[in-house]
Amino acid sequence: MGVLSITDFTMVLMMLWKFRENIDEMRGKPLSYDEFKGMDIANMKISRWKELLKMRGMQREFISVNSNESIFHAVEMLTKHRIHRLPVLDRRSGDCVFILTHRRILHYLWKHCSCLSRPDYMYERVSDLKVGTYTGIHYATKDMTLLDVLDMIIDNSISGVPIVDESTMKIVDVYTRFDAVAAAFSRTIDMSITVEEAIRQRQRICGDRDGVVTAPEDVKMLDLVETFVEKNVQRVFLVDNCFRLKALVSLTDLIVYMVLRPAVALQCSSLS
Repeated sequence: MGVLSITDFTMVLMMLWKFRENIDEMRGKPLSYDEFKGMDIANMKISRWKELLKMRGMQREFISVNSNESIFHAVEMLTKHRIHRLPVLDRRSGDCVFILTHRRILHYLWKHCSCLSRPDYMYERVSDLKVGTYTGIHYATKDMTLLDVLDMIIDNSISGVPIVDESTMKIVDVYTRFDAVAAAFSRTIDMSITVEEAIRQRQRICGDRDGVVTAPEDVKMLDLVETFVEKNVQRVFLVDNCFRLKALVSLTDLIVYMVLRPAVALQCSSLS
């Protein structure tokens, strides 16, 4: 048993493109869909792909929880192993009964804890609570190649990057791992195109989406949580009055602060 994710799919495309770039007569030339279907890598069995990952030391341990485990334990596992999806297995049959994500956990908390009194931090500014990333944010510019952007995403184990105007640092869009799916459904596979063109390609194939979801840099925690729930997104970018990128808050950041942090604080206070 294992998990095949969009990351595996993206890595296959990247491996294919980098292989072609090492062949002089193929370098820089888009790959047609028919050519792709005729290549061995397009017909590779999942088991073979996992063997390749293992040979390269890139295969990750299969992480799961039993259906009788607590949500708190599930959050611990998601955080410890830096994963976004956690298979929940039936403890008797071993079958996967559903997949738990940060998004589902947040929606559960929002729905079932709304009748409880809200903690004080919900009315504080997110920046004061230091929830999210404020320095060393990975971002891309519109003229970066699609391959460079995907390399940044995969190498840093992040789900996506904001696309900014380099001169002003204003956010213009966001590119995620899921957007790489559009590359496979286009008439040709070309990772030498700019990420700006890749976004236009995604819009042609997948249609429009909400795009960049932002919040003011002085947003309160409660308002930010509402934004995550209503927009159903993985990340929200904090911007100043000029729409310049100041911070990034992910679903993981929210869940860690709301679920794990209080437990750690309680444990520390009991020890002291």
